[in-house]
Amino acid sequence: MVVDRVEALPDDGLPAAVAPVEAAAPVGEDPMVVIPDDAVLRIISFLPLESAIRTTVLSKEWLRLWKEDWGQKSRRYEIRARCAPSVEGLLKILEEERRLERLSVVVHTIMKSSHLREIIERSADRRVEQLHVELTNPNVVDKVRFHLPILSRMIALQHLSLRQIVVSKMRFTPQQRFNELSEICFHFVSIESYMLRNVITRCPNLRVLDLRSCFDLDAVAISPGGPKLSSLTIAGCKHLNKVNVVGVTSLRSVFYSGRFLSSFYLPRTSRRSSFTDLYICYDGPIIPMMFERTTQLKWLGGFRRLKELQLLMFDIKTINVFDIYAFLQSFHFPNLTKLFLQLPRIREDVQEAVREDVLQSMSEGVPEYALDNLKVVRMMNFNRTRIEMHLVRFFLRKARNINSLQLVSLFHNAIPLGLAVQQGDIIQGALASGVIQESNSGAGTTQPCHSEVFIDF
Repeated sequence: MVVDRVEALPDDGLPAAVAPVEAAAPVGEDPMVVIPDDAVLRIISFLPLESAIRTTVLSKEWLRLWKEDWGQKSRRYEIRARCAPSVEGLLKILEEERRLERLSVVVHTIMKSSHLREIIERSADRRVEQLHVELTNPNVVDKVRFHLPILSRMIALQHLSLRQIVVSKMRFTPQQRFNELSEICFHFVSIESYMLRNVITRCPNLRVLDLRSCFDLDAVAISPGGPKLSSLTIAGCKHLNKVNVVGVTSLRSVFYSGRFLSSFYLPRTSRRSSFTDLYICYDGPIIPMMFERTTQLKWLGGFRRLKELQLLMFDIKTINVFDIYAFLQSFHFPNLTKLFLQLPRIREDVQEAVREDVLQSMSEGVPEYALDNLKVVRMMNFNRTRIEMHLVRFFLRKARNINSLQLVSLFHNAIPLGLAVQQGDIIQGALASGVIQESNSGAGTTQPCHSEVFIDF
């Protein structure tokens, strides 16, 4: 996870005692006004949006310039029936614009494919750098086609966002490329795999690819000679059966949420290249399937550098506990310091019979040294079932250096944990020493790096 910080501006290199007095700005005066307006706008233009907003806190003058520049070069239009502007009205407005950097068009009414094409042509003439197009009318979505090859006219395009759109099967010519395009976001977009592949191969500077709930997409494959992609997000693409980015060694962030894929190939990690964010969320129990279908697991050596792990559980039964133990046993996490276990909020009414001896024997497979550096464990939606109590004992026993086991309960009037266990239980000792901390809210607990999840619990 990348956290933007506002670094202190470097000084003039002189010792504090001999720094010229006139160099200091008077009290209450904005120190940034000495920078020319065009230089300020250029500095802000290189920053991500969130960083640009934070930076303007330094100076009221910077904030004023940023607001004026953003307003002058950004346009957002929502096209509705019997409301201005109409699609034809929008085309006239765009014709009169001189220069636009950011354009967002959300259509709630009827339109034609030719209208989309004309919007693209107008955007190209205005040198639009960020384009968002969204169709909300289901009748229009089924009929209108978006022709990606036409985008090659937008030579300044850097960010493309499409939502609820069907991409046509129009062919590309060898000359049609997207040399400046660095970020693609397709949400609820109907696009076939070969069309996506054709787009990617024509984007030499693509860095971010975000695909969510895309229809007709059965494979995401990027060849080693393709763009130097740094971030890949795939979520809710139900027809997907293959992901192959093994040759994209530039990847640093991978987010995947969906059904289990036996053909899921990520790049090997090394000292020079490793993931900073890895988020994989499968639908349902998958550890047995992974062991049956995947014969080579040892190459996942990058987990040795993993410092934080978040496990999102859709159920919490004996088989799910086996999944957790099998995962911890198969992969070694010598540097793991934080573990977040999200238990399901909605449970089945019928409780399974739990045999403590079976759970105990399963946990013995996890080596004693496996969790030596684990310091913090947080269990969300803790419900005090026998299985969950067993997991608490497991972490207290195996994580010998743990100093915080945070249990966030579902119920506000639950009996204190100390009254639910017998005297001499390992849980009693952890409560007395302050290792176990009970809470009814996750607000005051340690937060995971990945605060965004793609599936509701």
